[in-house]
Amino acid sequence: EGAVGKWFGTWFEVNSDMLLGDCGVGSSEEWLRRLAEQPTRSVSTGPASMALIDPREVAHQIVEGRLEVVQAWVSWLEGDAVASGHTEIMRTLLTQSMDG
Repeated sequence: EGAVGKWFGTWFEVNSDMLLGDCGVGSSEEWLRRLAEQPTRSVSTGPASMALIDPREVAHQIVEGRLEVVQAWVSWLEGDAVASGHTEIMRTLLTQSMDG
């Protein structure tokens, strides 16, 4: 199990009530706001582009509209058994972001 997947899995598990509690309009904005308040965590595993994953950077990339970056992260995380159960949350956020 990769360190990236383990960290994301733990982070989403800890925050699952907040993440899954509201799937309605505006939930992604609240999720991004709270995500941006999380302390920086970094990992040193995986491809060079994944050497550092800061949850605030995920939020920043979505806010800035660079969804392809987050999609690449989601695809990469899907290869990790620990993280695979949590990528649906990020995919949902991407869908909401792309739908405006």
